Amino acid sequence: MIKILAFDFDNTIIKSHSITNNWTPKVVETMTIKQIIDATSELFNYDKFMMFIGYQYRHKGAKFAVVSYGHRAVIEAFLRRLGILYVFDHILTPVNFGLLDGYNVFKELRGKNNMLDRLSKHYNAFPHEILFMDDNQLNINMANASKYMTIKVNPETGLVINDGYVIEQFLKTPSYQISNFGDNKIIDF
Repeated sequence: MIKILAFDFDNTIIKSHSITNNWTPKVVETMTIKQIIDATSELFNYDKFMMFIGYQYRHKGAKFAVVSYGHRAVIEAFLRRLGILYVFDHILTPVNFGLLDGYNVFKELRGKNNMLDRLSKHYNAFPHEILFMDDNQLNINMANASKYMTIKVNPETGLVINDGYVIEQFLKTPSYQISNFGDNKIIDF
């Protein structure tokens, strides 16, 4: 049994949109630690969650991916500065599908389903073994229609602590028992 967490980047891992902020890899590399922390969603600033993620990655075989319409180099630079690039096995952006990064390619990628399908195929995983987190309701709807597990992220906050509880429940629940994790039930890390 494999579990895959697929995170959107803008308004999910970070609390804003890197494209509208005109971020480039060079801009990210020159940001202060305070600017990096301030830009990062609450969940990725929560030490207990980060330790849990590291444990799941190292000892439980969980896989982590970013699925974003953004610029791959900016995402990599930011995750490197945050100190968690090593956790992400895949960063899928439009360029992986012969398209340009930084543009809304919803139609071409069927929401983000082509990205999720690629992860599913790569790991020989069923859709219910992939938890996809995104702030865009249309992307969520498309993923749900294809039976992927989802968390609809508030675009004003990015991922928050309660989302972490849902992620934890997803990772700890055997695949055959997974149904719906959208109710954000609170459990301890």
